[in-house]
Amino acid sequence: MKDHFNTHNTIIQATMMSREKRKNVLKGIISILATLILFAFSLELMVKSFSVVGGKATDLMVENNFGPFVGLFVGLLGTAILQSSSTVTSAVVAVVAAGSISFADAVPMILGANIGTTLTSTLVSLGFISDRKSFQRAISAASMHDLFNILTVIMVLPLEYFFQTYTQTAQYIAAFIPIIELDNVFFLKWLSIEPLVYWLINVIDNGPITIIFSMVLLFASIKLLAKIIYRYLDAELKNTFQSFFKTEWKSFGTGTVLTLLVQSSSLTTSLIVPLAATKKVGLSRVFPYILGCNLGTTITALMVGLFLSPTALAMGLVHFLFNLTGVIIFMPIKAFRHFAVNMAIWLGKMTVKYRAAGLLYLIITFFIAPFLLIYFNQ
Repeated sequence: MKDHFNTHNTIIQATMMSREKRKNVLKGIISILATLILFAFSLELMVKSFSVVGGKATDLMVENNFGPFVGLFVGLLGTAILQSSSTVTSAVVAVVAAGSISFADAVPMILGANIGTTLTSTLVSLGFISDRKSFQRAISAASMHDLFNILTVIMVLPLEYFFQTYTQTAQYIAAFIPIIELDNVFFLKWLSIEPLVYWLINVIDNGPITIIFSMVLLFASIKLLAKIIYRYLDAELKNTFQSFFKTEWKSFGTGTVLTLLVQSSSLTTSLIVPLAATKKVGLSRVFPYILGCNLGTTITALMVGLFLSPTALAMGLVHFLFNLTGVIIFMPIKAFRHFAVNMAIWLGKMTVKYRAAGLLYLIITFFIAPFLLIYFNQ
């Protein structure tokens, strides 16, 4: 009788513990989703704020016909100012369609926009600057995004400059793909937050203040996300989560699919930074994930191009082929992949050791060097 009573109590306690565990897991998931919404909102607010402040300047830069190498820095600087590669790419497509610049001259601008968009994840990493170890991992994760795009540009730009490899290939493929003519086509976003973003911009009615507010909100969401991950990601949930990053190819697939779902590589590449900083994802898995994000965002552009024009489709194909080349080079060849990861880890250590050097790297690479090159080549 006593054994039966003890067994009954054990079952009751196990049931209560199970319910409490499920309750904690559910609470953790809801908290993470709420924080991700705040994170996405702050990113979108920052992007739109930069767009309002720097949109006209970027349009003027794009409309000027520069050489191919200067065009690369035009795309980089424009995206760094606006924090949106899609905005710069759309401007490039528009001026190409209007006949202001040639398709071949526009390609380096697309490549530059691909590098410029990496600034977002680097800005996110600054949210961990107060914690030396977390900041080192965060900046290493963010640097992988920079390195992939920079190294890929170094490899593919000569092919485009001397042989027009990507221009001719994209135009050849686009000629065989019919454009779908529909009056109204809407792609569902992961979260419709644009009305609220524009409402807040109109209420504040001051570009610089809106940018500062969005950055404060962004850093706050990062800190909150890291805190929630530490608190709620227990062993069981951690194992389920980390199964998406168990191998390099799974990490690559996670980045590709996630970017396709949310239709924003800025969001998905920035999301990995706090996860890497809090050791929930190893740095060796971050690089394949970022490769997937870069490929995933080009597929979205291809889908949009199908409903616009042959020029837009060809531009989307150039972007896709560019990132696909990087994936083909870095994913199967371990030596290249390890080189990029080790270089990012080294950059993280150097940035933590010389924090002023990291800030100078951002300012010089994304703003001063492109601006001076464009200015002196006018």
